[in-house]
Amino acid sequence: MEKRVVIINGYAESGKDSFVELAKEFVQLKNYSSVDEIKEFLYQIGWNGKKDNKTREFICELKRMLTAYNDYPFECLKKEYEAFKRDSTYVLLFLHIREPEEIKRAVREFKAVTLLIMREKRNIYTNSGDANVDNYKYDYVIENNGSKMELCSKVKKFLDEIGLLI
Repeated sequence: MEKRVVIINGYAESGKDSFVELAKEFVQLKNYSSVDEIKEFLYQIGWNGKKDNKTREFICELKRMLTAYNDYPFECLKKEYEAFKRDSTYVLLFLHIREPEEIKRAVREFKAVTLLIMREKRNIYTNSGDANVDNYKYDYVIENNGSKMELCSKVKKFLDEIGLLI
C-alpha cells in the first residue's frame, strides 16, 4: 500500500482533530501540525494550552516570524515527512497547515493531497491563519455538520478515495 500525505485544514472547531481520530480506526497514521513546535515553546514559557483569540494571533505571528527568519516551521514539516517515509508502521501522514502559500509548497514537496473540513457553525477569529482558510482550492472538501457516525462514514469514503482502504 502506497503511503499518502494529506494536508488538512479548516476553521477552528470544524472537526479536523475528530476526522483524524476517526481515521485512526482504519489506518495507521501520524498527525503533525505546522505549529506543533511553536506550541511546545509556548508551554515552556507558561502557556496553559487554552486557545483564545490572543493566543491564536500570537501563534500565527510567531510562525510568520520564524518562517521569515529561517523557515523553521517548514523545516520541521520536512523532518516529520522524512521520518514518516522511513517508518513502515504508518501509511498516512496528516499535516495541518493554514497558510495557502505553505500549503502549495507542501503539496509540491510532499506530493500531498489537500482536505478542507467545513462546519456550518463557524467561530470567527482575528488571526491571519484563520482568515485565509478559504483562500485555497482544496482537492477534497468534507462537510462536518452531522453526527459522529456520519463523519465516520465520510472518513471511510475519503480513505477509500485516496487508496488507503482495501
